[in-house]
Amino acid sequence: MEKMTKHPFLQVLEMTFSKSAYQDLELNYYPKVDAYRKWLCFSDYCIDDKNKPNDVITFSLMPYIHDIEELSSHIKLIVPKDIKNARTVSKEYIDFLTHYPLINFSFIINDRKKFFGKDNIIFTESLITIYSQAKEQYIIWIKNQPEKTDYYQNVIRKINLTIQQIKQGNKIKQIYAAFLITYLGAFVSGLIVKRTRAEIFGWLSDRDAIHEVSDLLAIDLFEYFMFGFSEIENCQFTAAKATSTDKPFYDELLKIPDYVAGTLADYNPNTGTISKPKFDTILTDYIADNKHNNFVFTIESKDGMINCSRIAIHKKL
Repeated sequence: MEKMTKHPFLQVLEMTFSKSAYQDLELNYYPKVDAYRKWLCFSDYCIDDKNKPNDVITFSLMPYIHDIEELSSHIKLIVPKDIKNARTVSKEYIDFLTHYPLINFSFIINDRKKFFGKDNIIFTESLITIYSQAKEQYIIWIKNQPEKTDYYQNVIRKINLTIQQIKQGNKIKQIYAAFLITYLGAFVSGLIVKRTRAEIFGWLSDRDAIHEVSDLLAIDLFEYFMFGFSEIENCQFTAAKATSTDKPFYDELLKIPDYVAGTLADYNPNTGTISKPKFDTILTDYIADNKHNNFVFTIESKDGMINCSRIAIHKKL
């Protein structure tokens, strides 16, 4: 499989991760999970909540050690409600987040509407370019892997539909979100897949309208980006069809990214303040000074350029 085109967005992410994240992963996380070849990624988002200072996407990755039903039962016992409806956070849940071999990657994306320019025409053209490049890559793959022609042609059909919708101004918000979420999720997943030599990888997303874009194109995009980033071809990829109306079988496990994303959405990095004790518990007892299984980044647009930086959150003195 030939390498896909390297988008400037990828260069920004790679540069940021190379400063400290790669080192912390090697020192603090990979030694604990290097033997596992089956992996899962759960994702949740807190976006466009006018009562919150931040828009956040969180990806929670973990090796497949326990059966999903078994792990779901355990989480339901120690975390009965999602963070929106919870009043407190138990010590048992903090211990679980801290010691279970999971890892959270969160991205604060308050400037996401400016990532590809403030002008609507430039933004639209950038979006068309992104999807067109994916289409061209699939055309190349058809030539090199004729046995997968039917699958690749079906993805191309979905991409053509998406490009047509962009040109018509339809579902722009969902189409852009589909790119952003799958790109960031595939980037961090690609890191894990490549480093652990994963053989099976599953993306289990929260219910979201991005899965209703062009016949579940988001799943194809995630796979496309992940294999492009990891450059691994012999890993089996699977994903859940999490449309906005379905309650997934792994719903309890979505509380992992939910609690992290919800807390970071509530956190004001400029003042260091947070609105409720439940958020403060997650922030102070799990996120703060955590270099072993929690990474927080902010992506901003400055002077027409995309910038990404890692956020250091410290415990209160």
